[in-house]
Amino acid sequence: MIRPAVSISLLALTAVLLAPGPSATSAPPTPTDPAPEILAAGEACEFAISVVSTGKEGFIELAANPQFSAIAPAPGLKLTVTNLEDPDRSVTVNATGAFRFVDQPDGSTEIRAGGHNFLYGETEIGATALATTGPVTLEISPDGDFVGMDLSQARVRDLCAELA
Repeated sequence: MIRPAVSISLLALTAVLLAPGPSATSAPPTPTDPAPEILAAGEACEFAISVVSTGKEGFIELAANPQFSAIAPAPGLKLTVTNLEDPDRSVTVNATGAFRFVDQPDGSTEIRAGGHNFLYGETEIGATALATTGPVTLEISPDGDFVGMDLSQARVRDLCAELA
């Protein structure tokens, strides 16, 4: 089962660990950690950024669901992204979307994101610092590596460009 290492909306592309955890068939979303996450230059944007989250997030395993193995809701989640080289350049985005996890027969996982989301930190697949609205599909290998992303049906804001 995929378990988030950090905030689910921040997870989006930064940190997903493959580690079995205790089953949580229904756990309400909890408040986010307000501590800023710092990404060095090159990890998302060409410059260092800070990401601060407010709101709630959760991760719910759905053992009895025939379609999704888990869902990660984020009610009321907002993220403030700041260019650390020019702290006057900052943007706050809505990240209240949900991530639905689909286990594939080959051991890989597909994550289907809907609504408003924030994806960052996986430059190899094109996720720098992006605010998305609409459907996004992320592909994770059986080893837990992000291997693909489909943004073709989503509206996408490049926050690195906005903060430059």
